[in-house]
Amino acid sequence: MAGPLHSLVFLSAACGIHGMVLDRTCPQTGAVTFTTMVGARTTLEGPDTFESEPIAGEWVQLPCSDGSKAKAWLIPAALKTDRWLLVCHPWFGLNDATRAEAARLATELGGTNVLCPDMFHGKTSTDRNSAAALMGSLSVKYARTVIAAARQYVGPAAEVATIGWGMGATLSLQAAIAMGHQGAGCVFFYGVPEEDPLLLAGLHGPVLGIFAEEDAMINTDVVSRFARNMAKAGKQLQMETYKADNGFADPSDLHPGTKAARSANARAIAFLANVLHLANIATKP
Repeated sequence: MAGPLHSLVFLSAACGIHGMVLDRTCPQTGAVTFTTMVGARTTLEGPDTFESEPIAGEWVQLPCSDGSKAKAWLIPAALKTDRWLLVCHPWFGLNDATRAEAARLATELGGTNVLCPDMFHGKTSTDRNSAAALMGSLSVKYARTVIAAARQYVGPAAEVATIGWGMGATLSLQAAIAMGHQGAGCVFFYGVPEEDPLLLAGLHGPVLGIFAEEDAMINTDVVSRFARNMAKAGKQLQMETYKADNGFADPSDLHPGTKAARSANARAIAFLANVLHLANIATKP
């Protein structure tokens, strides 16, 4: 890995964000962890039960630098390619809905390997409270380790785009920074953004930030500050804002078929197709 992943969340409640921030220590373990998104989204109670054909892909193991192995869901391209999409799951975990979304992305993009690292050791949640507990148990050190293992897994010739929602968006942006020159681009759905222009300067590809007008946590001030910091870093930021609330396009959202979600997903596909140099990708909102 070209450089360490310095931190995953940099904002605190003092900055006006009352959601996911970085806990300095966990009282039980002493580990650096995520805090919970208390009250951040009341309309998203938990993922739908996913009922469909078997989800395309397979479980693989990512050898980590500490000797452990992390799980990941892999959807390989039909033909050998060095194009990769790293999918970072939301706080509900790498559940069926997120794996199905990864399969959809693989199908729509084509010619791209899709890898979904599991940050929660196989655990998933069906409600906000247990999701908050899972996110609160995730240490920054472990997240760094898994991202580094994912980069090692795809190899030094890989061209890697990233995508994530909420907690996964924060990880998506940090993974894009960690990928260095291998980073092709990042899709960032209403997560907590990096604040340090010096770290943002490590981005190689552009960022598509997708935000929600009714989001009380990732609000206008946060989005504006992110734009200013990206400009200071000399990096390209494309932004789309929808009349919706935080989580409106999550794979586990109870209402994923809204016009805003369809439009945002189509915009994400078009962006990813562009940064991964994929031809003949047509999407409609």
